[in-house]
Amino acid sequence: MDRELVAAQVFDMLEPGGAFVHIGGQEIETPPPEQPLPHPLPPADDIRRLKQSYLGPERRAGQGILRHGTPGNEWAVLRAAGFEAPVTIRVTGRQVLERTVDDVVAHVFSASDSAPHLCGDRLGDFEHDLRARLTNASDVGLFSGRIPDLALVFCHRP
Repeated sequence: MDRELVAAQVFDMLEPGGAFVHIGGQEIETPPPEQPLPHPLPPADDIRRLKQSYLGPERRAGQGILRHGTPGNEWAVLRAAGFEAPVTIRVTGRQVLERTVDDVVAHVFSASDSAPHLCGDRLGDFEHDLRARLTNASDVGLFSGRIPDLALVFCHRP
């Protein structure tokens, strides 16, 4: 994505005093859980290795490859477009989220680095292997996780 162009276009779309909200979780460190989860976490390392075996070691997104990872410094790009310093509000999560094998498969396919089109004609094989790993990771076919704390970042146009 041409981040500078997108930031400038969003700025132009907003009326003076308008804002957009970025919702994220990576900015906030969530404290460790107080109680154990009722089911195992999805096997993140196995899923990552499976993605790499089908899609290669470099992270993909959309139609491209992110050789150097996701670019950072979003706030500098937004400032350069004319936005004021962002205001962040923390939203506490930590509720337990229970997911089925189907839920985890859908989550994997919803990510930009493992969207179905990236697998091409190997999509069926990828899904089969993913489901096998998930079935092996949970005796009852259920996984648990905690909803992370989120940051609501308000970016205002002066």
